[in-house]
Amino acid sequence: MLKLGTKIYYLISNGNVILDTGDMMGCVVETSFDEDYNNYTDLNKYAKESIGCLKLEYGELGKLLEEHKANSFKVDVSSSPHKLVFEWIDYDTGQPGKPPKTMEELIKEEADKVRLEYAMAIAEVVENIEKDKLELSTAIVEAIEMRSGGN
Repeated sequence: MLKLGTKIYYLISNGNVILDTGDMMGCVVETSFDEDYNNYTDLNKYAKESIGCLKLEYGELGKLLEEHKANSFKVDVSSSPHKLVFEWIDYDTGQPGKPPKTMEELIKEEADKVRLEYAMAIAEVVENIEKDKLELSTAIVEAIEMRSGGN
């Protein structure tokens, strides 16, 4: 079964993505730039020489998005060769933002909070024990003094 990775077509002038073909699998055929240019209306809106293309391995784009905690990308045309740059876009505002925390991060935060509460509770118990020991020692000394003073 043939697996084709994503092709990302972009404007060479600014790196804005024109078309992301997505991964393909099954009865698919590798296509050339000219074939894609003729088949995709998003591409033929632009002059051929103004379009660049990055080819990724099958599944690579998904891994890169996850690795960079991103849901959006564009092409850095100032680098040579051109490369993808990733960011998180808040869907409500349309602006770059901070990605939501992963389940792993949320669990770690909660575990850290519980550990801190546990440590504080242990410290409080130890403090109370020390206070009780001091009070008990004082009471024993007073009892001994009363007993020896009464003889």
